[in-house]
Amino acid sequence: GRPADALPLEQRALHISESALGPAHPDVAVALANLAITYKDLGRPGDAVPLQQRALHISVTAFGRDHPRVAIRLGNLALTYRDLGRPREALPLQQRALQISESARSPRHPDVAIALANLARTYRNLGQTADARRLERRISGQHELSSR
Repeated sequence: GRPADALPLEQRALHISESALGPAHPDVAVALANLAITYKDLGRPGDAVPLQQRALHISVTAFGRDHPRVAIRLGNLALTYRDLGRPREALPLQQRALQISESARSPRHPDVAIALANLARTYRNLGQTADARRLERRISGQHELSSR
């Protein structure tokens, strides 16, 4: 709850990770993502975008395009675009994040549910309510299956 205090710590953590591991190490992607969250918490989502883009690039290089960590990075970047009022840029990232999650996880995995919910919200932001409802029904169906 104190992002202003966290900012210099996150910046230092990123510097240490890059110095110790090199700029393309997967742990650097984690440090970048954490710093991006802090910027978002400070109301500075525009500062988060290049960090998230770099974290995504590192993750794709380290794990491949279809890895669940890539889906998380895509989803986080998409949420930031949506926060910036850029849902059209968020949409393809969220669609890809859902595709990766569905391929890598079981249909009832929380990552799939999160990707569905985020994509549904973006569809609503774009006025595509039929698409949003279709995804929301899938989420409801998954919830009913998991509570049995």
